[in-house]
Amino acid sequence: MLNKNKKNSTYKYGLATFWGSPSFWKAVIKTEYYGKYIHSAHMTKANDKLRTATWNAEIKQDGFYDIFFLIDKEWGGGGRGRGRWYRPTSYKFKIHHAEGVDEIELTDDYLEKGWNYMGSFNLKEGTNKVELYNESTGRSIYADAIKWVKN
Repeated sequence: MLNKNKKNSTYKYGLATFWGSPSFWKAVIKTEYYGKYIHSAHMTKANDKLRTATWNAEIKQDGFYDIFFLIDKEWGGGGRGRGRWYRPTSYKFKIHHAEGVDEIELTDDYLEKGWNYMGSFNLKEGTNKVELYNESTGRSIYADAIKWVKN
């Protein structure tokens, strides 16, 4: 039986929506998100106090790696927004690598549903990270998955 009492609820995940984005990183589920058993991502309100999502990868060997970001394009339906995309117009990242830190921005003009190439970076053995900031002109930011592919 489902417990609908939010105060005592132990549900870890909510539903991904294009309205009412939370002021914190909220775990959400949707079949298009990445995951082996649970297809999940995190979402937050854009431009509402700086928040960061961080992915860490344990790199086994020095070298150049292509880095990709997974995005699902959100479709807004109903109301005045009918027929519009309710996703951010940009995603701002910091990619940490052997030469320092690069800040990159992926915009709607180049984003596709699925894996999006962010660049090739020289990474050292050990922990490497990618950070996503909630700075955007859109309503919400979705942090789904990052993958590192050795060249």
